[in-house]
Amino acid sequence: LYLVGDHKVKVNNEIETIKISGMVRPEDISPKNTIFSYQIAKAEISINGVGVVGSKQNPGVLTKVFNWFF
Repeated sequence: LYLVGDHKVKVNNEIETIKISGMVRPEDISPKNTIFSYQIAKAEISINGVGVVGSKQNPGVLTKVFNWFF
């Protein structure tokens, strides 16, 4: 089975989105409809943030200008 999911968490006025995808075996799914993360094959996990911290991850205007010249 192919699994895809995301979860949004708000911390200090910043929204973090955690996305996960991968392959799982049907027999690994528990009666509670859960699995452990180590049971996901070919797992792809990404974390993206929107807010103050996320905006600081990109270079500033002066850095972009200096990089353009050099």
